Amino acid sequence: MLERLSPCDMVLVEGFKGADMPKLEIVGAQPNPNYLWPKDNHVKAVVSEEAIPQCSLPQFTRDDITGIAEFILDTVKSNDT
Repeated sequence: MLERLSPCDMVLVEGFKGADMPKLEIVGAQPNPNYLWPKDNHVKAVVSEEAIPQCSLPQFTRDDITGIAEFILDTVKSNDT
């Protein structure tokens, strides 16, 4: 499917937890002992309602749309160089 969208700079997809591609981990309201970020180095940031103290990745709240968008754009730009 991605080949049909080419050429493009970026495609956002939902799901594909096991894929080897950059990811944002979206965390629900309940704490999750099965976070992806500790074991998947493709997770680049976490979006959650509350900070996760043991996570050293960039973290955003769900309502920080501007921050999330800027992070995604900055990440795409840095991967282009």
